[in-house]
Parts: sequence; structure tokens; C-alpha cells
Amino acid sequence: MVQIDPMEYPKFSDYSSHAQSSPNIPVGSAGMIESLRTILDVLKRGQSLDDAISIEGSTAKLSLGEACLALSPCGLVVKTPEGYIPSAEAERWIDTGDNSYLAACLASRCKFFSGMIDALGTPKTSGELRLTANAEYGMSWSKKGEVQRRLKWARELGLVEYREYEGCRYARTALGDQWVSQIEVEPKGVLEESASLNWVDPSNWAVELALNAKQSDRSDSIGFFAG
Repeated sequence: MVQIDPMEYPKFSDYSSHAQSSPNIPVGSAGMIESLRTILDVLKRGQSLDDAISIEGSTAKLSLGEACLALSPCGLVVKTPEGYIPSAEAERWIDTGDNSYLAACLASRCKFFSGMIDALGTPKTSGELRLTANAEYGMSWSKKGEVQRRLKWARELGLVEYREYEGCRYARTALGDQWVSQIEVEPKGVLEESASLNWVDPSNWAVELALNAKQSDRSDSIGFFAG
């Protein structure tokens, strides 16, 4: 493995453009990182996006196109007129095998990834992390699924460990301490900024429309109107 200088890690992109979902790919018997490597290798061979991907130890039925859709928001693949290709960051990770660099790639595009690692300076349960994500990072998660997926990535990357003996809590490892000190952690306070917006009461016609609508009509949406 070649260790990449943290000064060369991907730059922190505009937070508003970050993905709320972390890469959701089959785990497989060798873990998510090896599943990612398999997907990128198949993509580099130029196979059709309709082709099924076989992940050893996983029964998930996944096409290459579906895998690319899952990886695109976090910047590991790039859409071109001809299809998808691995991003420059993904290519560099493949060439070097530096998982700290891969973690930085996820942190630069995925909400509540570096924030989660930062929060785990104090051990927390997945439920406590969900509350932190909602209260401090502007998420609106009612379930722990997104937190648990991020924890899977972070554990495989060596940044986080599970401490069953400490009330089933997660905590940063020594590598996690080092990694979080070398990156720019995503900002807090997104909810506080949104909370400053003024509430505008709905118009009388909208209220009357809702009250008078037949029950059979209420499943039809009139759409979303910004502002």
C-alpha cells in the first residue's frame, strides 16, 4: 500500500451538494471495501451496465448500472456520455490501496461521515449518533439505517471500533483520531440556519381545498411549490 499525503486528500466540496445517503452496496463475505473494488474493476473492464455483478458471499441481485447509481453521489464514479467511469479519486485509491484516502473521498461528498467520526471522540451508540446527526448536522433521520451503514464503512476503514463491553457503543480508533485531525470536518449548525426562516401561513384557498377534498382524492399530490 502507498500512503497518500493528507495534503492531497480530496477537497471539501460545498456542503449543500453533499449526498445524504452513503454508498449502499452489497457487503459480501469480504466486506464492503472489497465489494467496492469488485464493482470498480468490473466497470473498468467496460462491461454493460445491464450486466449483473456477482459479489462473493452476497445474495443481492445488483446490476452494474445500479451499483454506479449508488456510488455516483459520493463521487466514486462519474457519468459520461458513454456511460460511467471510475472517478480520478477512485482510480487513485485502486492504485494505492490507501483506505484513509478512500475515507477522505467519502467525507468530501457524504453528509455526516467526517462529522460522525468527529463525534465518536466520545463513545456513542448508533441511536445517539442518529440524534447527533439530526440535532447538529441537519439530518432528519427517523431510523438508524444511514448511521449503521456509515458505521460499517468506518469500521472496515479502521476508523471506528465497536465496544460491546461499553454498552454497545462505537468509538474512534487511534487511526480514527489521526485521520480526523488531518481533514476538514463538515460544518455543524445547518438546522440553526434553517430555523431562522420565517413561517408563512398557508393561504385560505389552500386550507379550504384540503378540508373539502374527498378522501379518495387525497392521495393525489398538487406538487411542491418552493417558497
